[in-house]
Parts: sequence; C-alpha cells; structure tokens
Amino acid sequence: MSRTSQAITTRTVDLDHQQLLLLEGRPGTRVKVIYGGIWLTHTGEADDLFACCEQEVALRARKRALLEGLGLTRVEVIEPARSDLAAAVTRRLRPAWLATRDALITWIRSAQWSRGLLASAGLLVGVAVPALVIVGMDSALLAGGLA
Repeated sequence: MSRTSQAITTRTVDLDHQQLLLLEGRPGTRVKVIYGGIWLTHTGEADDLFACCEQEVALRARKRALLEGLGLTRVEVIEPARSDLAAAVTRRLRPAWLATRDALITWIRSAQWSRGLLASAGLLVGVAVPALVIVGMDSALLAGGLA
C-alpha cells in the first residue's frame, strides 16, 4: 500500500522473520516500525541499529540500508517526494528531446545514406540509438577515411 502527498511518500512493507529489505537512503528517508522489530545496517558502517514497535529510525542520506525483519514485522518507509524541480526540468526538456530524436531518425533514413550505407535508428528504452550497418564497403570508401 502506498500513500502519496505533495511532501512525502509512504510505503507499508510486511517482512517475515529474517526477510531482508534493501533501501536507498535519500535525505529525509525514515523507517517506522508498526509491529515486530528490525535490524538495520548501513553500507560502510560498523554500527547497527535495532528498532521495535512504534520506533522510527532515520536512514543516512546517500547510503544503502539493509533491514532484516526480527519475527513478523510491518514497517512504513517514509520518503520525501521527488523534487518538483526534477519534474519541471523533465517536462520542459522532453518535447525538445523528442523533436531532436525524430529529426535524427528522419535524417538517418534520408537519401543521403542511400549510396552504400544503410542506416537505421534503434529505440532502446525510449532513447534514440543510431546504429550503422555498412553494406558493400569497398576500397574507395576505405581510402576516403571511413576505416
């Protein structure tokens, strides 16, 4: 179950005995134990933390945290919402990126490439990746600097 507001995102996670949960520590991320208990360790740190019923622990920013359920456990992971700035930048740059990608695909498929070079553009996870397949390369092309 997830609840989202403008300020935070809360996820409820159930853990069995000795079940693990790996979290990326973003600034402001906290874990609240609803019932049961957790053993919490951060990467690169020798000190471990233990928390039980109704206790809340702040994760260290920019460190991975590994939680282990001690018995049947329910926790809430409370994270600050993603930055509105990142969302605004993405919204503004997406149309320009799509136009550039479409222009690149059109240019690659144009007649400029029809003399011995066959070009195609592959889309990989929404990103245009030009891939050139050379057809009929001869010594004149090699001498021209394509080698």
